[in-house]
Amino acid sequence: MGDIGNRNNRKKKKKKNVNKKDSSFKVSVVATLIILLLVAAVGGIYAYNYYKPNEEMVALDEYMNVPAGTAVIMKDGQRYHEDALIEYGKPYISLLMAKELFEENFYYDENERLVVFAMPEYVVYAEVSDSEEENSIYEDESEVELSSPAAIDRAGTVYLSAEFVSRYASFKYDYYENPGRLVFTYDYEVSYLMAMPNEGEIALREKADWKSRIVRKIGTSEKLMVVNGGAMENGYINVMTEDGVTGFVKKSEVTSDYQKFESDYVAPDYYKTQPDYYVNLVFNAMSYKEGNDGAADLLKYADGVTTISPTWFRLTGNEGDITSFADSSYVDTMHAKGVDVWGLVSNFEESVDTTKILSSTSTRKKLIAKLIDEAKRVGMDGINVDFETLATECGPHYIEFIRELSASCRRNSLVLSVDNYVPAAYNAFMDCEEQGKVVDYVIIMAYDEHYAGSEEAGSVSSIGYVENGIKDMAEMVPKDKIICAIPFYTRLWKITDGVLSSEALSMRSAEETVSANDATYVWDEETAQNYAEYSKDGSDYKIWLEDADSIEEKVVAIANANIAGVAAWRLGFEKSSIWTVIKEGIK
Repeated sequence: MGDIGNRNNRKKKKKKNVNKKDSSFKVSVVATLIILLLVAAVGGIYAYNYYKPNEEMVALDEYMNVPAGTAVIMKDGQRYHEDALIEYGKPYISLLMAKELFEENFYYDENERLVVFAMPEYVVYAEVSDSEEENSIYEDESEVELSSPAAIDRAGTVYLSAEFVSRYASFKYDYYENPGRLVFTYDYEVSYLMAMPNEGEIALREKADWKSRIVRKIGTSEKLMVVNGGAMENGYINVMTEDGVTGFVKKSEVTSDYQKFESDYVAPDYYKTQPDYYVNLVFNAMSYKEGNDGAADLLKYADGVTTISPTWFRLTGNEGDITSFADSSYVDTMHAKGVDVWGLVSNFEESVDTTKILSSTSTRKKLIAKLIDEAKRVGMDGINVDFETLATECGPHYIEFIRELSASCRRNSLVLSVDNYVPAAYNAFMDCEEQGKVVDYVIIMAYDEHYAGSEEAGSVSSIGYVENGIKDMAEMVPKDKIICAIPFYTRLWKITDGVLSSEALSMRSAEETVSANDATYVWDEETAQNYAEYSKDGSDYKIWLEDADSIEEKVVAIANANIAGVAAWRLGFEKSSIWTVIKEGIK
């Protein structure tokens, strides 16, 4: 009995232990399931939160961060690096910014506090204003009233109203407040890549990321300008709203296509006042009024000449005055021969400070008025400007003078031509490209390759100098506005004990000098000129001749370049036979 009892007790204990293990296992399984469920729930919540687009809105003021009293400038979907100024409730941009943004030629006269802008037939003047009531500008003498001052000065910086700038530049603008946005769009036919939501509202976000904040909700009727050519980032494209707010939208939520914007804008037409012939011009140098006498005999042998440019006008003093040798009977005589007259104005007087004259708006106006009055008085057909040895700092003032003179010439049906050196780095400030936009002819003075002050003897005008001058000018100026001037003179170079000197000789004098010294000339292929040298009285002499052979080479090169014409400096230095060479060469 005792053993049986013990066995039963052991069985009970074993069963009890088994029951305990089963219970522990069940608890463990339940706990594990709960943990897994919790992990799954947490993971699901995390995944939901992670993949759920951010719905937080960002205030436009915070997003754009526009300082008070200013407006961001938006152009082509990009925020410009400089902000506009808000004055009198209107947007203003700095003068420098206006030039940079629109490449328009707003000129500022600091001394006279004037902003000047030359149009094809008139010049615009806007005074820098000190009060809101001073809101008029002048187109020549005609007053135009704007809604606010055209130009203001703030802390030494000149600002132009967007209204004023847009009146003369090829763009439109819209101004939006809170925060300030000044949106520029080009005012001519142009195609922009535009996008519109496919359906419903879509989010415009700060960044190309669904977790970034929403700047604005975009409706189906809103058009978006696509920026950066529609390049995608994380499935988003960069866009700008019509009121100048930029951000990112999902590419899959919009349809984009190029849209052409029509415009009724008419660009300023700097039309040409050119004659309908190939120009064959000769300069007629004179130092006094009596030089007009005998005009009938001046072109006795100059068959084929279409235009003559007498050196009639000289700047005198620094107040915009000129001396004039202009004579109506001279013009009448030339017209009777079928020859046009372009009076030349020069700045060769030593007492003249060309920079001082041209940097003053009132002085420029006075000078231009005098030239136009003289042109009308004697019946001239055009004006030729020959300003040389200008200082680099004169560059912008010189170009402004040319622009303003072009407006007066165009309005009075006068041809405007401007003499220029062969293009080089040292004279780049004369801006032949800008000249080519507003004048009728840019004349290349393809001579003085070697001049009185040269350190070595050489040709006055080698064939390479002529050809390269035309080629370089044609990169800046349309060919139908280029005239190439060649010399009727050369230089006799003298070397004595290593010291170089020279003198200018006409064609006939050069030929006689070579003959008188029994020198023999040979053809120089490099310069396309006849060359001679000789020794006399302890000095060595060298000369590169300008004659029928060299002129023919130059004229043929000019004709082959398909430019507007040929010119020559100067009448009286040539041999009479040269005119036949030129006439035949330009056929």
